[in-house]
Amino acid sequence: MLYASNHIIRNFLYQSHILKMEAEENITFNKSTINMFEESKDEAMLLLKKLSSITKIDDTNIYNSIKEEVENKNGTVQS
Repeated sequence: MLYASNHIIRNFLYQSHILKMEAEENITFNKSTINMFEESKDEAMLLLKKLSSITKIDDTNIYNSIKEEVENKNGTVQS
């Protein structure tokens, strides 16, 4: 199930790149929106990669695999 979910999400992210390409061709499209999309896509890919490396699936391992990115995004200090 984890592999299938990962595959579905990655396919969505890759296919959504088409929307970005269309937006870039539209001169009236807000460039900051395109940048936000790209940052979100990059973050999602990074988190998927980290989650894919988990060998034992439990709450602690899932949280620890993405903890650094979540804390950095929220601006909290890591312990």
